[in-house]
Amino acid sequence: MIEIKHITKSYGSKTVLKDISLNFNSGIIGLLGPNGAGKTTLLRIMATVTEASSGEILFDGKSVIGKKLREKIGYLPQQFSFYRDLSVYESLEHIAYMKEIEKNKIHSQIDKCLERVNLEDRKKTKVGTLSGGMLRRLGIAQALLGDPEVILVDEPTAGLDPEERIRFRELLFEMKKERLVFISTHIVGDIEGICDDLVIMNEGMVLLDGNYKDVINKIENRLWIVHSKSEFIEIDGLVISKTKSGDTYAYKVISDNKPNDGTLITPSLEDLYIFCLKRNVIS
Repeated sequence: MIEIKHITKSYGSKTVLKDISLNFNSGIIGLLGPNGAGKTTLLRIMATVTEASSGEILFDGKSVIGKKLREKIGYLPQQFSFYRDLSVYESLEHIAYMKEIEKNKIHSQIDKCLERVNLEDRKKTKVGTLSGGMLRRLGIAQALLGDPEVILVDEPTAGLDPEERIRFRELLFEMKKERLVFISTHIVGDIEGICDDLVIMNEGMVLLDGNYKDVINKIENRLWIVHSKSEFIEIDGLVISKTKSGDTYAYKVISDNKPNDGTLITPSLEDLYIFCLKRNVIS
């Protein structure tokens, strides 16, 4: 459905995206990387908020720009504000007019979006009184206005408590049944277990991308745990983490060969993520 071709973005002498090329058809796409990796810039380019220095974005094989592209995209940035004195319903009306949705369809679309994010009973509530979780749900509702084919969500659980974070993850998971969903985050837990495809980014580059299960398999049968009394060990492989319990250290090691006293363990997304950041490449 969507193809990102050779996207580069520079601000003066600083290049924040370096020849990014990706291709996706359906499901949830997790963009994972530390702050400053370029994730937000990529989403802003996809949402037409920022213009790329070079490259293009294609929908169904066709290059689409400007208003025609925005009609296909629903975007929830990390920092999204509404007028505090407007009601939930009034806020969505305002955004619907900005999106140039046909007047005779505005009210039915708003009702549908509020139902989708479970805010029907809050339509008359002032935005300024909403909780953080409700505000994020309202943000998703405005992104869904116009029935876009692609939803872009930047740092979706920022500022949410654990319960709200779980609810928001479930909402995003439900949305993938009808459209392509991009989730940009630096928090592994935001996308672990719900994304279909994964992109790991750092310093404006893609370190790894592909089907979630396939990329996890990159370190399958290569991740070992080694317990040692020593704070420092020499080992054939890459140590990705070290923890201490009592007087014993536990080292997680990526190696093609079994280290001395090593036990093979099942890798998690966090293990893969740390490995990619330490190597800045995966082989």
